[in-house]
Amino acid sequence: MNAMLLETLGVVVAAVILTGVFGAVALRLTRRYSMRCQMMIVVMTVVVGMSASFAFAASRMQIEEDDLPLILGATILAGSGTMLLAWRLGNRLVEESRRISLHTRQLASGRPLDDHTVVSNWEYRQIDRELHNAARALHEARETNLRQEEARRHLITGISHDLRTPLAAIDAIIRAHEDGIIEDRVEFTTRLRAQSSRLGALVEDFFAFSLIEIDRVPLSPEHLDVADLVGDAVGTARNLGATVHLEVDESGDVTAFADPLSIERILMNLLANAVQHTPEGTAATVFLEADADAVRISVEDHGSGMTPEALEQAFDAGWRGDLARTRSMAPLATSGAGLGLAIARGLAVANGGTLEGRSQSGAGCRFTLTLPQRNRPHG
Repeated sequence: MNAMLLETLGVVVAAVILTGVFGAVALRLTRRYSMRCQMMIVVMTVVVGMSASFAFAASRMQIEEDDLPLILGATILAGSGTMLLAWRLGNRLVEESRRISLHTRQLASGRPLDDHTVVSNWEYRQIDRELHNAARALHEARETNLRQEEARRHLITGISHDLRTPLAAIDAIIRAHEDGIIEDRVEFTTRLRAQSSRLGALVEDFFAFSLIEIDRVPLSPEHLDVADLVGDAVGTARNLGATVHLEVDESGDVTAFADPLSIERILMNLLANAVQHTPEGTAATVFLEADADAVRISVEDHGSGMTPEALEQAFDAGWRGDLARTRSMAPLATSGAGLGLAIARGLAVANGGTLEGRSQSGAGCRFTLTLPQRNRPHG
């Protein structure tokens, strides 16, 4: 009895292995076919292996000969039902694979993905979710690139216009002097120096912005007493006729690790921006505070404020703001190229810090420079 059982088990195992080998070969030959076809091969391999095993086991055991067709029929019937389920599952997987492929093509072409959601199983849902996330990220990146490209076009147009203005003024001053319209030498040199300074400021802004764009800002970071740096910048603004209040929170350590020249330029740009947008008779305010990790310098104006859309664009190159907010004769002059905030943020990031803006329409703007107190590599 034991020998018969072992022989039966051996033949059954051999039959399972043999059908498994044939199934593996069939899968290998059909590896380029659809998933539906391969699922049918797997099910058929299982059904054939089970049927052969049952048939041999029944022939070796004491089973009535009339019962053998019943056993085989039940096995084949169960296998047929399994094949139908496999066919249905294969159809669904193929359909949703095609949908995933469609989403991939839409993603590659830059078109928005359709609203159909893959709901069959966890793996497909994950793939579909990642594709939608990638599509959103690409859309945002594309929008950012388009906005930057538009800003660059405006910047190039502005550069040609801004450079032409002082050059034309210098030419006009020289002609007026040659024609005897400007006879006073002091007046001539004063006007000429003013336009030359404006031209130099434009060139300096364009050069600084180009270094920021290619990530080649020259830095010599050191531990700075930010209170002294801010005090000097405020003093310079006051000497030029600006009204600026300074509030310092002396409870924290206001030492930062940064490049002093670039931080000084950030402060002067922010002060110039604040003074330009502060109504005459009121003052811009500078706040200095610190905590365990960072020093924060906030420059606040009391102008008409900005909309969220305008604040988002304020750091773009070439942005010049609303002329209604700007004082035409502000004490702190700028180049007028619309690069002040773009340069300020670029220098802040290069020093491992941040520059953020906050505003409400009708309530002024507040720009906050945050600098690390310890050495923190950029990037």
